[in-house]
Amino acid sequence: MNVFPADNQQRLLAEAGLVAYFTALWVDIGDLGEVARRLHIAEDTRVVCGFKTALKSHDPGSLSRTVWISSLTPDWSLILHLTGGHMPDATELSVGGHRVFDITHLEEEIIPIGYSIDGNNLGEIFSHEEYSQYWADLEDDPGLSLDEELEQQLCVMGRITGRFLDREWLASPGVLGELSPSH
Repeated sequence: MNVFPADNQQRLLAEAGLVAYFTALWVDIGDLGEVARRLHIAEDTRVVCGFKTALKSHDPGSLSRTVWISSLTPDWSLILHLTGGHMPDATELSVGGHRVFDITHLEEEIIPIGYSIDGNNLGEIFSHEEYSQYWADLEDDPGLSLDEELEQQLCVMGRITGRFLDREWLASPGVLGELSPSH
């Protein structure tokens, strides 16, 4: 595929303040309100804000379930769980024929991109041949640093969705909300 982002994806997130643990989910639903509804975020608790405001509005050391939902393209949304840990099961987001991809960045590990579609968790994306074109030209080296591994996975997601993370995306408004404890 040989398409690369203008900005280093991992460094862009780090410069914006997202340096510790986080989980990100890409869902092929462009309507942020629909994504928030599927995540069971009460409408009266949703706040429209930019990424920097979202980061400042929560305690990174807490176990809160704060997410920021943003639009990447008219057909793709990105959900960032700002305090790390695991998001609710991506299968619920994928019901109705939708695709969901997720990356989890832990202290000493990047979980390989997960893939769910139509209510089914299909495991790692790397076992699905139909997506191999998105990473075929990337270095397959078990000695990659965590930053390099995260960069590659973010690059794969930019290729799949048709948009890499960029400063314009960081400056765009998104929806901040708290996941309900039951989900």
